[in-house]
Amino acid sequence: MSITATAPDVALEAIGVSRTFGGVKAVQEVDFRAYRGEIHALLGENGAGKSTLVKLLAGVLQPSTGTVALANGMAPKLARTGKEISPVGIVFQELSLIPDMTVADNVWFSREPLRRLRTVHTGRLRTATKELFDRLGIVDIHPNAYVRDLSLTQRQVVEIAKVLSEPHEIVVLDEATSALSPA
Repeated sequence: MSITATAPDVALEAIGVSRTFGGVKAVQEVDFRAYRGEIHALLGENGAGKSTLVKLLAGVLQPSTGTVALANGMAPKLARTGKEISPVGIVFQELSLIPDMTVADNVWFSREPLRRLRTVHTGRLRTATKELFDRLGIVDIHPNAYVRDLSLTQRQVVEIAKVLSEPHEIVVLDEATSALSPA
């Protein structure tokens, strides 16, 4: 099967993607194409394979059959090496924040601004978080707050902000908004 995700307006394409776990077919023969600027919603019952498909599209899992490709024809990969940023940012259903760290520390974890002596520049860390939150319209979460003191909704907002702090070409939310209030 050839990948056609080389057209400039195609951001991500899956062709004939399947994934099995043992004898269980979690995802079967899925074709999907997302164009730049589009928003998609994936709907289905519990156990329908939505989270598995999301992980396949983001490169967290590899398909048993079929192919997934980005606009450049390359398969997505989640792992970051050095300063490389994955084109696909994903907010998982399960929270990945560290409760005993501050909001700012969680948002910039492993990407903290450093001083010359390789210590974290906390002033720049807090300023960067404040600027990010201002840009995203987040007004009720302080960068110095500890994650353990936040509500579930606030924690989810921090997870989303963390992904939006990087210049991903594609952002995937795996039920990330389920804990959010309508506001």
